[in-house]
Amino acid sequence: MLRPGRAAPLTERGVGELLAAAARAGLTGRIEVASAGVLRRLFFEAGQPVYADSSADAEDLAAHLAAEGMVARSALERARARVAQVGGSPEELLIEAGYLDPEAVYQALRDHVVQRVLGLFALEAGEAVVVRGGPKPLDPVDLGLHSGRLVLDGVRRKYGRLRLYRAFGTASAIPRPRPGAQPPTGLALRPDEEAVWKACDGHRSALEIARAARTSEVDALAILYGLSMLDLVEGPTGRRRGAMPALDPERVERAGAPRTADQMPGYADLVGGKLADVRSADYFQVLGVPQGATRAEVRAAWEALKRRFDPHRVRRDSPLWHQVVEIAAVVDDAHTMLSDPRLRARYERALS
Repeated sequence: MLRPGRAAPLTERGVGELLAAAARAGLTGRIEVASAGVLRRLFFEAGQPVYADSSADAEDLAAHLAAEGMVARSALERARARVAQVGGSPEELLIEAGYLDPEAVYQALRDHVVQRVLGLFALEAGEAVVVRGGPKPLDPVDLGLHSGRLVLDGVRRKYGRLRLYRAFGTASAIPRPRPGAQPPTGLALRPDEEAVWKACDGHRSALEIARAARTSEVDALAILYGLSMLDLVEGPTGRRRGAMPALDPERVERAGAPRTADQMPGYADLVGGKLADVRSADYFQVLGVPQGATRAEVRAAWEALKRRFDPHRVRRDSPLWHQVVEIAAVVDDAHTMLSDPRLRARYERALS
């Protein structure tokens, strides 16, 4: 799977299999992904992702900081203009100017890397190249996540029904459990993932597994595909892979917890803009998805907004707390409505 220096087409599978293979091989180096004129690089140490960057300004760390409300966009634009004159990076200039706290940037960097890794799962066209060794990033981060979790979440968030059909199989496919396989040490399956895995007995189809696990067909296929990459399940093609390595518990312990967001410059503007949306827009606009969005796209948008507008990230004595609570409640309502086929059909009829 990992052939250094040789380009591999992404086709429909994205980078999930490369990520799993890098973890199994203990890769120290990077995977470079070229797609639609953008170069994205994912750096590894001993098989674990530790840094990610992109040639697109909209995907760099500074853009992530602005999206999280940690810095005002006007300050970011001035920093980008300054970078064009003196070099460096926008976040470095913002730290030097006192707009950002270095510790806050490091905390945000972990989340940025996770989002960039998950974003790679959305790519269906392009090429990937594996590079062993080479220069290391200046600021590697401990994500505090097992690589298997990134694989499972990436597939569930970025794959729709038709793409899962191409990459894994249809609802009539009969996957098989791998005899004696257990989740890698350090990877905790979520309840629905556990239910799908336990229901996979080599006789049930993916649709029957979905019914037994009380989940949707698309979610069951996404979970099964992710489990096949982790070698817990053999897909319809019978692919076999090695076990994933465990994540050092000490590295998880050092990961720490995210900081509160209520005093970040720009977060109040972010909350104010979203509050206007949830009070006046329809549920599709609230989640920021088109009316034709797939269930996976709806779920991905909901998860991103839940993370950004999480009341636990705001102090209860902050004037923003009640506003964030209101936003979170409407975002949940939108997800509930648009992820249920019957409720969604009724809602779409009402909109029309």
